[in-house]
Amino acid sequence: MLLKTCVPWPRAPSRAILRSVRSRHEPRPAHGRTTSGAQRAWLFALVTLGCRELNPDFVGPTTSSSGATIADPSATTAPTTSSSDSTTDEPTGPGTTAEETTDESETTPASTTDEPPCPPGQLMCDDSCVDPLRNVKHCGDCDQPCLSTHICEDGACALNCPLDALDCDGVCVDVVADVNHCGACGVACEPGEFCVEGQCEAACPFATCGPACVDTQSADDHCGGCDQPCGAVEDCVDGVCEAACGPDQSVCDELCVDLVGDPDHCGDCETSCKNNEVCSDGVCDKGCKGNKTSCDGACVNLNTNDDHCGGCFQSCSATEKCVGGECMCIEGLTRCGGSCVDTEVNPGHCGNCQTSCPSNVCAMGLCQP
Repeated sequence: MLLKTCVPWPRAPSRAILRSVRSRHEPRPAHGRTTSGAQRAWLFALVTLGCRELNPDFVGPTTSSSGATIADPSATTAPTTSSSDSTTDEPTGPGTTAEETTDESETTPASTTDEPPCPPGQLMCDDSCVDPLRNVKHCGDCDQPCLSTHICEDGACALNCPLDALDCDGVCVDVVADVNHCGACGVACEPGEFCVEGQCEAACPFATCGPACVDTQSADDHCGGCDQPCGAVEDCVDGVCEAACGPDQSVCDELCVDLVGDPDHCGDCETSCKNNEVCSDGVCDKGCKGNKTSCDGACVNLNTNDDHCGGCFQSCSATEKCVGGECMCIEGLTRCGGSCVDTEVNPGHCGNCQTSCPSNVCAMGLCQP
């Protein structure tokens, strides 16, 4: 019954309607008694509040005792904005504007420090890290190559002379037989004298080839006879020119090459690998195997290769061997400064690195008069 009477009215219900509602729900008086005023007030409040709970518009807004209108708690309220999403209208500090907003989700990326592309002491040349103190293609700086007869020592190209020769004004000289550099660079014999075993002599015990006194059994320029020179990679042995390449090398086009790793002579002197290939174990392949590194297509062991010792194009001298990636003096020689010398016969380092012979003659580690 209550649900049927709780229908919306545009304004407060009339007194007739209220009387109808009360008459329907007031209990009939027992034994002829009538309902008191307090009971009727209680019934009216019950009906009114019950209908208002089902239909808020039943009797309209209520008023407080002071006359102020009390808002219906079921009325819709405007959404509120949390302080974390609100826009700041006032400056928050120096350099800020009224329209600036703070996005708490943004994070500041960690600052990065530019690291050098190469280890200390090396340079980036041709997209590779090189040691300018030893690299024959970038000696001292990028794109400063040395000649094929030179190595790079301390950032400067130096003539790579064999053990029995000295660098005299940029030329490898056999000071054992050269009359202009007899025993040492710059020591010249008197006219008519010969340089024999590094000393100026009046007579020549060997063959005379022009002004030189030479042993044709061992002289590379007069092998087996005067004016019979050996090739660039040959030595005169018992009067015959023989290949002077290392034990793991072969002669191709008057060059000592490693057929196992040379991309221009891969496996044999005639086979060349393509630009995108390397020579690995004597076969053209896509990449080097094992512990070998590609140096311009040549697969080499940087720990043992004399031409690529410790790094590509870091050549050892003719008096050195690559051991563990370092150029070491061959057996019987001593390192004095940047050179490996025989202190038994070297007049500049006679007996030790510090002793220089005034006579420019050193024998058995002792200066001779």
